[in-house]
Amino acid sequence: MSWDPQLFARHLKTRRFGRQLRYFTEIDSTNRWLTVHWNEFTLNGAVVIAEHQISGRGRFAREWDDVPGKSLLFSVSIVSSREENRAGFHQMLPAISLAKALLNRLGNDHEIRLKWPNDVLLNGRKLAGILAERFTSGDTTVTIVGVGINVNADLRELSESARAFGTTLFAETGTITPREPLLADIINEWEPLYDSLRDGDTDSIRKAWLELGPPIGTAITRMERGAEISGTFGGIGTSGQLLLRDQNGVVHEFFSGDILH
Repeated sequence: MSWDPQLFARHLKTRRFGRQLRYFTEIDSTNRWLTVHWNEFTLNGAVVIAEHQISGRGRFAREWDDVPGKSLLFSVSIVSSREENRAGFHQMLPAISLAKALLNRLGNDHEIRLKWPNDVLLNGRKLAGILAERFTSGDTTVTIVGVGINVNADLRELSESARAFGTTLFAETGTITPREPLLADIINEWEPLYDSLRDGDTDSIRKAWLELGPPIGTAITRMERGAEISGTFGGIGTSGQLLLRDQNGVVHEFFSGDILH
């Protein structure tokens, strides 16, 4: 399936995000390319999209496999001053945006949930992966957010590891989804969330995430580098960190790690 830029443009409603877009049929990594070329764009929210990534990556340097022409693989550049940077929330915005776009499309026919910090689950299985990376250039902070979404592939087309926990939009709904309107829907949701974050309104971001995340008090286990801690979900902190309440009532704050359930 080839990319239709006119179809994407017809559905885009933003002022800045997505208005500058670079398309590749194949690339090593959209995140890697945008990390080098971010300053070639004049608008915040520039998008780089690819049909296939040779070296796609997820969190903790994991590989991200894709099905060419049937996935949404893109990265977005966010340029801000160091004073404006709120790194803990940037990786949440695309997850919230995708979840909202899916809710608008699917309604209540399917369960759409978020798992901290940025996994999007459709009917309990992982639909998308998100990787946020940032660096500084002078007084500027650049955040590159990469997103991979399994859209129109059959489950049999996914790798064995991806099938174990993941799914595709087609597998869950039985319907082929045009990718251009879906990406436009995500970007349309993302820009106002970013504007709120830029203006310092982190409370609205936390509220939006919590509406889609697990209920407070849900049993969770956080793991990183082989170390586990179990307890209950205590919400999202003021900097976007996970709050985990252990069996002794002590609240732990984490900015990274895997949530097992």
